Amino acid sequence: MSKFGKSLKEPTKDLKEKKREKILKKMEEKMNKERKKR
Repeated sequence: MSKFGKSLKEPTKDLKEKKREKILKKMEEKMNKERKKR
């Protein structure tokens, strides 16, 4: 059971990290666009 629980917890962590990376990338793109406008 402990092994199963571990494998269940890890993917959720990965998903959160990926979501955070996507958000960061989107923010970076927005900042770059703003810079180009000026």
